[in-house]
Amino acid sequence: MPCIVTKLISVSTQKLQKQLQKVMSKALFLKRKCLFEYEGTKLYASEVHLLLVIQEESNANATQIAERIGVTKGAISQLVSRLERKGLITKAKDHEHKNELILSISRIGLRVLDAFQTKLSRILERNEQLIQSYSADEHLVISRFLKDFEVLLDGLG
Repeated sequence: MPCIVTKLISVSTQKLQKQLQKVMSKALFLKRKCLFEYEGTKLYASEVHLLLVIQEESNANATQIAERIGVTKGAISQLVSRLERKGLITKAKDHEHKNELILSISRIGLRVLDAFQTKLSRILERNEQLIQSYSADEHLVISRFLKDFEVLLDGLG
């Protein structure tokens, strides 16, 4: 009898592992996929992230933003160039730090962010409905798994 139980647990674990790999693959693919499109302007996750940070940190320069996000100044520079070409941000010289630029969101950028935040609100509402469909005990299991998985992912980097 113990062999049957062991085999069932093994099969169940394998199924969960496959499900987890499938979800991770989708998440990695989404990172490279257009996250949001507004009036023909495509935005990727890193671009949306930078726009949100610029919106939060008014008058922040590129170095400060790079430190906050945890990326290099060169990565920020590339993102800034793309967003500027799309007309979503503007750059101005930082008078306090001569080699720095102050980044701000253009009017078009503000419209794009507003549309994105509307879409995000709908997504969060659906997430809330999904979460509420689980019992309190299931919430505990899911929460524990997500915490443990996050630690696992942190250890990979």
